[in-house]
Amino acid sequence: MELLRKTVRFCPPPLILKQEQMPNMSYCRFENTAKDMRDCIYAIEERDVYEFSSYELSGFKDVLEYAQDIVNMEDDIEKIIEYYDN
Repeated sequence: MELLRKTVRFCPPPLILKQEQMPNMSYCRFENTAKDMRDCIYAIEERDVYEFSSYELSGFKDVLEYAQDIVNMEDDIEKIIEYYDN
């Protein structure tokens, strides 16, 4: 008896560059982000910021906005750190 084989091809969804949302696991969200922030700070310090694509420039602007949000939450962040330190 001859078995029939079907070829099943995986077809990934199309790449959509405007939709930049990538998953970040909650158990390492801050660890990963801190490393990425450190890399961004290094790039700014080294002046490695003058050949941006439009997407990268948009992300650069977002980083500044998010950094300002984090600074505005400094009291809350310190309370969270204190909770874990005790």
